[in-house]
Amino acid sequence: MTIKITKESTQLVYVRWNTEDPMVCAECGSLVKYLYNDGGRFVITLLGTLNLYTCYYTCTNAKCIFAKPFTLPQDIVLPYKHYGLDVWHFAISSHIRFHDAYSAIADRLNEYFALEISPNTVKAMIETFLIASSHQAEQETSKRVRKMGRIFLALDGQRPNNGGSGLWLFIDALTNRIVHMTYLKSASWEGLAKIFRIIEKKYGVSIEAVLSDHQKSVLKAVQKALPGVPHQFCHYHFLKNLHRDLNALDSHLHVQLAAAINGLYICHLPHSVVSNTLRKQGLDLREWTTPLANDLLALVQKRTRDFDIFAGFNLYQQLTQYVESIEQLFKTIKSTKRLVSIIGRTITALKRALKAQKALYLKVKALVPLFHECREILGAKTPSKEAIRKRAIRWQAHLQHLHKTLTGREVPPDLRYQSITATTPLEEILAEWVRLYSTHQEGLFHYLSLPGLPRSNVGVEKIFSVELHHFRTAAGKSQVGNQVRVKGGEFCVVLQHYDPDTITHVLLAQDRSIIRAGRAQLRERQRQQSTSWHTKKARIPQILQLIERAKKLRI
Repeated sequence: MTIKITKESTQLVYVRWNTEDPMVCAECGSLVKYLYNDGGRFVITLLGTLNLYTCYYTCTNAKCIFAKPFTLPQDIVLPYKHYGLDVWHFAISSHIRFHDAYSAIADRLNEYFALEISPNTVKAMIETFLIASSHQAEQETSKRVRKMGRIFLALDGQRPNNGGSGLWLFIDALTNRIVHMTYLKSASWEGLAKIFRIIEKKYGVSIEAVLSDHQKSVLKAVQKALPGVPHQFCHYHFLKNLHRDLNALDSHLHVQLAAAINGLYICHLPHSVVSNTLRKQGLDLREWTTPLANDLLALVQKRTRDFDIFAGFNLYQQLTQYVESIEQLFKTIKSTKRLVSIIGRTITALKRALKAQKALYLKVKALVPLFHECREILGAKTPSKEAIRKRAIRWQAHLQHLHKTLTGREVPPDLRYQSITATTPLEEILAEWVRLYSTHQEGLFHYLSLPGLPRSNVGVEKIFSVELHHFRTAAGKSQVGNQVRVKGGEFCVVLQHYDPDTITHVLLAQDRSIIRAGRAQLRERQRQQSTSWHTKKARIPQILQLIERAKKLRI
């Protein structure tokens, strides 16, 4: 069967059989006859309002499945809807691809196409697509996972703000499909173990490997529910733990040096300060001081890039070199008293700042090469598991040797986690890194013997990152947590395989009963969020807290 949409006027559109094609049933080959049309209905499109007439036909073979009245397929409008599919496509792509808010989409439709539509209607369109698309993605996931015959499960959780449920995603690394998503207020090992069993039962295949961070509840859940299954620890999270300690020192170093530079006299030189010597030569004092101030402030503006650039470490080195350059300038301008005084004062202040932060710089200097060496080991492309493991063991031994050199004793085997600050001695940081590797080493290299198992959970982190950016842009920073807990799961499923060219196909293939159930679920989540917000314990003014405290202490 084919379709031809014929415009008899600028307003009338008929969905009917192409008169050039024989009216023959595609199922049984019998003749098809015309019955009636639906009398027409108005459809609002981006190009204006159409009066759409849909024709009904029947197969003359009483035993054919098309013996009952049927219509031809069309991609103009959804059943029981009065906005055309082009309007739906515009609204959905604007929201998902460009992160526009519902009200902004409604305003743009009004401005560009003179189409009046409410933000709530736009919201309904987008929610319908999220539910329909996530349902179809789930069906496709089921086919691919069953065909693969096993699951390499990557999981991670996201808690956008404190006090609410967190979104957890469970992804099959072999097919790169989300096999489960849920909201957990507390990710206990019992709850995670239950989810593992649900996933295996749902797809009828076993979980043969797990990829996650070193969260205790995940460790215990894998041990209890999946005994003997290889548990790969995420390299990204492991390096992030090392980087967290290093960054605590580096960021403090950057802050202290930046404060010293921003407080320099040369960076805030009053307009009343002049040099008579330079003025006699037709020169301005600021022709000499402003370039120096701009250079120093430019050094401060450089930022850290995770794992690659350490701003404090780089600033200390660059500032040391720049002080040497200023000293060269200082030696050539001794005849200009005012300028000599300002530059000399600047050199003294910078040397004082460098000297004050030298101990912190030396700690960072010792740790940066060790961090990069560990990163290089974990990122190695060699297929030899033993070669990588030996390099990692040598790296750990190097840390232990440095610790023993500084303290004269070995790293305690029962060392517990300690928080690292700028004042933490280098030997304690080394001991913490040794402890980190010791707790992770068992699960860092399973990926080498299991083709298809990633070494890190970066894929899940990217999905979370894009999702947070979307909700922050579309709804505002204060609403990110609520948006994630209401529709974050569906959005992540859609986002993973979003293709704007399939929007119309997804909408036409939707199951209305599933859409109704899905939107009811979204409303229930929204209701729970509203209830939790309204029932939060009222904040007691601090003055009342002081009064109550004074009564108890009787002061």
